[in-house]
Amino acid sequence: MVRWTCLVVLCVASVLPQHAFADPKDESKQHFEAASTAHKEGRFSDALNELMVAYALDPRPELLYAIGQIHVKLGQCPQAITFYQRFIDTRPKAEQAARAQKAIEICQTNPPPPEAQTADPQKPREDLGFATSENLRKAKEAEAVAATEHRKAEEARIAAEQEREREKQYNRHPMRKWAIVAGGVGVGAVIAGGVFAVSARNAQSSFDNAGCPDRTLRLGADALAQCQADASRGEQRARLANIFLGAGAAVAATAVIIFVVDPGNMERPEAPRAAITLSPTSIQFTARW
Repeated sequence: MVRWTCLVVLCVASVLPQHAFADPKDESKQHFEAASTAHKEGRFSDALNELMVAYALDPRPELLYAIGQIHVKLGQCPQAITFYQRFIDTRPKAEQAARAQKAIEICQTNPPPPEAQTADPQKPREDLGFATSENLRKAKEAEAVAATEHRKAEEARIAAEQEREREKQYNRHPMRKWAIVAGGVGVGAVIAGGVFAVSARNAQSSFDNAGCPDRTLRLGADALAQCQADASRGEQRARLANIFLGAGAAVAATAVIIFVVDPGNMERPEAPRAAITLSPTSIQFTARW
């Protein structure tokens, strides 16, 4: 009787005009929800009727598996095998196809007896086949979204850490440190050159005061020796003064150039201020201001 009722409902639903429903898929979902409620309450005949109407409105493959389940509950394994096989023919996922094939084997080798239909809503029953896979899909999508958000947060954290490291490296200014050292050396060399220049001037004054430049004077041996010593000391001190003053000025100028190239804790330049490019035949130095 149940079988004929299902066939009649399926035929009637299949010939209904499409415009009779606002949305066949929504209608199908409503009938499936009704089938799920009837299944949980043990009203398998009602559940089967609702599933057949739901499939007629929206022939989703997972409904075939659910219909097969209800046929098993009613002790109708031949009909269940038919719907299980139709479900497998739709090429579902491997794990779903395996479950359907396992159900076919159970029906063929050890068909379960009909389950008593009861209106006891407290009796726990499993979900109605793959038709509830929508919840599983949503859960997987939520997990994927959470994983994506976690990955983005981790990438942002790594990027921020790398940026902090770049800021530390930039704020250290190794060129500024060497510029300060070079400036100190240059200033020291200039001071030393000034000291030698004063010493050379003193030697020149001593040479002049002793009358050494006046060749008309008759100087003694000691005076001539002192004149020669003052002249030699003056030349040596003048030479050292020139060396230290020139080198110190050059080093100080280099320090100033370094400060111009790398002026300090300013906005990070998008491109390096100075770069050296090496090739087998040349060396190229590029600086930006």
